[in-house]
Amino acid sequence: GTFTGFGALAAQQAGDIEVVAIDDYRDGRDAEAVFHKHAKRTTSLMVDGGLSALRRLQLEGREFDMVFVDIDPTNLEEMSQVWEMLVGGLVRLGGAIVIDNVAPTEATWPPYLGSAVPPE
Repeated sequence: GTFTGFGALAAQQAGDIEVVAIDDYRDGRDAEAVFHKHAKRTTSLMVDGGLSALRRLQLEGREFDMVFVDIDPTNLEEMSQVWEMLVGGLVRLGGAIVIDNVAPTEATWPPYLGSAVPPE
């Protein structure tokens, strides 16, 4: 997910890199406006479902050095398909896959980590 787009812009601070953001839960105009106003390097927003966007990138022969995945942890089938596409060629050999929020909310954690459920 892209949300406001500022996380993608922060990733650009790593150097002269291209950022491709995928967001499927809204129209993306907020992030697009942020990219247009603040991006100093190539940034593109794909407003599409995650799987279909990854398939398109795969068909285009795209490869990435790093992929950040923010996915619904309850959809194991989709998580499996995303993983297969990433390790199947979307992430270059030696690249990194960073996965966020994959623990189900009912997961138990060691006390020092707090709760998987955000405070209300």
